[in-house]
Amino acid sequence: MNPKISICIPAYKQADKLQVLLQSIQQQTFRDFEVIVTDDSPTDEVEKLCQPQSTFDLKYYKNSVAKGSPDNWNTAISYAKGDWIKLIHHDDYFSSPDALQCFMNEATKFPEVDYFYCGTNILDSNNGEQFPYIVNPNHLNKIAVYPAYLFHKNLIGAPSTGFFKRSIDLKYDKALIWLVDIEYYNRIIEKHKIINIEQRLVTTVISEEQLTTGLKNNRDVEIREFLYCYLKHIERFDSINRKIMRHRLLDLFKTFEVNDLKDLKSIQSNAPIPAFAKLLLFGCSINKPLTYRIFYKLNHFNIF
Repeated sequence: MNPKISICIPAYKQADKLQVLLQSIQQQTFRDFEVIVTDDSPTDEVEKLCQPQSTFDLKYYKNSVAKGSPDNWNTAISYAKGDWIKLIHHDDYFSSPDALQCFMNEATKFPEVDYFYCGTNILDSNNGEQFPYIVNPNHLNKIAVYPAYLFHKNLIGAPSTGFFKRSIDLKYDKALIWLVDIEYYNRIIEKHKIINIEQRLVTTVISEEQLTTGLKNNRDVEIREFLYCYLKHIERFDSINRKIMRHRLLDLFKTFEVNDLKDLKSIQSNAPIPAFAKLLLFGCSINKPLTYRIFYKLNHFNIF
């Protein structure tokens, strides 16, 4: 008989942090689950930690070739047999022994909902500071209508906050790293009802070793990935969501000082460049301050 929950853990080295997660799983009061670890590590440290044990059902898979983020996330999910998926990164962990039970309680209470995400305790491992993050319910109502705003600010949180039906069968986009969760949430919101669980059921860890930490404020990565998402989603958005996307593009170009089409092509390489970006940069070549004033005014939005 299949388990109720599949806890999917895409792992990459850092066995000491994975051990903390496994200990938090062992403490869970809800026991109808399986644990799946897919290992991208070049060493055997994760494999040794995941040796067969009797305390809970753990299935370990070594990727013969490292898949990288987020393909390793998709791989972990692909092995799941449970009705529900709890994706959690190897360096995050459950905040309390009743975390899984709380997820299942909400799933039982709202059977029409396909995707839940919870509040989090955010731990900065660099200085040991911890602070809570809970989504404002009014913001949740807004992003259900205006998902493009997530490209301005991630109001949902890290992928480790998610709890969703396996039947969703939606994969993370392998072309992305920096915006992979935001782009995924946009596709979830388009077709599925989502609900926030206010309890802080997961602790997400910030560290200098994380891939996304090294990508923050990386001009080429942020612009390249946003333009990819812009082209992927702009046509399906309504007029307000399109304004929100264009406003974000304006912010990025202004912040990172993209001055002309040649500069943008050095970032985009052979990838398509949206007509909106071309028009903006053409205007900037004539009068940059005036162009930005006009474009910001045309793409102004107020959803909060």
